[in-house]
Amino acid sequence: MKSDLLRYLILSTKGGVYSDIDTINLMPISQWVPERYRKATRVVIGVEFDRLDSSNWNDVHPDLQFCQWTIAATPGHPLLNYMAQRVIATLEMLAEERRKKFWELNFSSSDIMQLTGPAAWTDAVFWQLQRYEPDLKSLRNLNGITEPRLVGDILILPIDGFGMG
Repeated sequence: MKSDLLRYLILSTKGGVYSDIDTINLMPISQWVPERYRKATRVVIGVEFDRLDSSNWNDVHPDLQFCQWTIAATPGHPLLNYMAQRVIATLEMLAEERRKKFWELNFSSSDIMQLTGPAAWTDAVFWQLQRYEPDLKSLRNLNGITEPRLVGDILILPIDGFGMG
């Protein structure tokens, strides 16, 4: 949870590219954003899971999930600000509900996925996407993309964009 929050805070404050230490860069970062989207893109995310018509994975969003193990962003983007605030508010609420200090809270790996990890990130991204494109009613509206898609200033790479395949 600390590393999740830290990535959101750093990207919100400094911008740049965050990628987990166990990832391998197969394509130069300079090639992530197609030329036609370069001036408009302020955040780059990738699809990690796309259910399409198959069954769901455990501990992931039911329809589509965005990667949070690799993110590129400009400083001060509202998505990263929102996500950092959301994580802090959620953890403060849980501490109050459980009548414990923040550092006394214990969470399962599933809790982490839902509270600060990819499921929470996917919810936050979708929240921001809907601000740019109110006609997006469900994550299912983004299923099956095969080319990068720009929504507002967020570029969504297809499932193979960050190598998930």
